[in-house]
Amino acid sequence: MEAVIAFVIFSLGITFVGMIMGSSVRNMQNAKNRIIAINIAREGVEAMRNIRDTNWLKFQSRRRQCWNNLPTKNPSVQCTGANPIEPGDYIIYKQGDPLGGNSPTYRWRLGESVWQIPEAPKTTCAAADEGDTYANNADGFTYICIKKDGPPIVYKWENIAQVNVVDIDSNVDTDLDNDKLNDKDFLNHLYPKDEDALGTLVSENPFRRIIRIDYINNNGDIESAGTNADWNRMRIRSIVTWQSVRSTFTVELTTHLTDYLGREKLSG
Repeated sequence: MEAVIAFVIFSLGITFVGMIMGSSVRNMQNAKNRIIAINIAREGVEAMRNIRDTNWLKFQSRRRQCWNNLPTKNPSVQCTGANPIEPGDYIIYKQGDPLGGNSPTYRWRLGESVWQIPEAPKTTCAAADEGDTYANNADGFTYICIKKDGPPIVYKWENIAQVNVVDIDSNVDTDLDNDKLNDKDFLNHLYPKDEDALGTLVSENPFRRIIRIDYINNNGDIESAGTNADWNRMRIRSIVTWQSVRSTFTVELTTHLTDYLGREKLSG
């Protein structure tokens, strides 16, 4: 009986120690992921600030109208003030070579956070189903009925907010392992709509980053309507999420950007 009691006590002790160790390992992993997520979110904020500063310097003759210019695929395109960054959700990624040569631009670009691809052939759907989403178990993608121009069309809905580990130069062996294609050089979104992201996939990453943009007035209220002349104070939210076991974690960093002059309206 004494031996049985001692064995039970010993077993409970081992179980308790194991639970503590398991919890400690999970907490350490969560802390590690949180640090990584904060830095990914911080990069998003700094990248948006870089876009603002680049516009301010590049388009000095129209900088009040072009400080929030949406970066175009071709870096030589000039700003007219007619292409502002609209409110909404974006991915922000490093651009590779958009013109098909061998000269990466390394610019920060904004792209759609969800890639809506017309399903081929362009299958129409009933107007009554507009906005409905449904899963296709054959390929794992989700499809949505959207009306843009003409009749509603079935689009493939693919979330491209995931950041991936990429190799940015296939001619250099960064990690000196005699393989030039597996270097873990950079974290980047790989599937923007223009298909010009920097790098090639090395490994997938559990983190997803969304840049959420609003324009606010001097009272802190969201400018839900208006023109570019009303969009003088941009609120940037860099949101990073990741999945751990059965829980979803989120880190969000927020900043405000202006045209440096900080006026209520660009025309003011």
